[in-house]
Amino acid sequence: MKPYTPAPTLLTSRRILITGAGDGIGRTVALACARHGASVILLGRTVKKLEKVYDEIERQGWPQAAILPLDLATATPSHYEQIAQTVAQEFGSLDSLIALGLNASQFSINPLGCTDSNCAEYIPAGDGINENPTVD
Repeated sequence: MKPYTPAPTLLTSRRILITGAGDGIGRTVALACARHGASVILLGRTVKKLEKVYDEIERQGWPQAAILPLDLATATPSHYEQIAQTVAQEFGSLDSLIALGLNASQFSINPLGCTDSNCAEYIPAGDGINENPTVD
């Protein structure tokens, strides 16, 4: 069987937010996504580490990256709202969210307080998946 080699343009025009992007698997994934054409949004708690990944992306001439410093272990719902607003203003939308470097026991599964009765407000209309979101 021939090994899979992704096309260099596989992720062109994709906007991908990657948590834990400053080092480890997050860094590796961020660089791989950028190498294949994605505009990556580097989210992590250590600005210096995020800047190193950003600089590597710049050196390689890959698509423009962005840095969003945030410690998810201490983030509040307003932090998540701020991230959503920043992404909407700067990128329009996200194509993917890759959550790495997280210790799930430290986080609420539901940071925005979404309940069965209010989840629809967090589902963007026209996302191509659910044009008319409803909540039973």
